[in-house]
Amino acid sequence: MSNELSPHSNVASFSDWTVYRIGGGPQAPRSALPIGAEPAADLTRVVPVNISQDLLHLVLAVSYAKNQEEIISSNVAGFVYITDIDVQRRKITYLAPSAGELPGRILLLGTLTWLET
Repeated sequence: MSNELSPHSNVASFSDWTVYRIGGGPQAPRSALPIGAEPAADLTRVVPVNISQDLLHLVLAVSYAKNQEEIISSNVAGFVYITDIDVQRRKITYLAPSAGELPGRILLLGTLTWLET
């Protein structure tokens, strides 16, 4: 078996993955806070993300976590690039560094977007 990495296009169903992002989330407006209080973001908050066209051209991390509670303390196995999202068929086409199933079903959304020019 070779350890060479070469991009492979794969297709997954929406139900195959759960996508989360870490940090942020909705904050209370200043008007809803006590006088003098500042809104604070929880940088370790794990927030579920709906799979939609918004994920197109994003790079997602593949987590080794088995559930939401393990995400913060788990390593990532690598990254995938989302090349197409078919909402009607509920399918995601992605590029992975190698063929085969991903080592995890939990993916993490960051801020990295990649557009091929």
